[in-house]
Amino acid sequence: METLLSPAEIKVLHLMAKEHNIKSIAAVLNLSHKTIANHRERMLRKTGCANAVGLVIWGIKNNIISIND
Repeated sequence: METLLSPAEIKVLHLMAKEHNIKSIAAVLNLSHKTIANHRERMLRKTGCANAVGLVIWGIKNNIISIND
């Protein structure tokens, strides 16, 4: 299945699924918190999800992330 998300957005989604917040994702990926917030907003628009929980559920349903990661 082709994904709507970029590789950078997928990395952010994986970290979101591991309960990281924007600030800690930024630290892990060595990016600004603004960049991570922008990735999150783009993912919400692309997927039609309303919030971070919806994004994680969407990622699981679409085999982009796994609960076993």
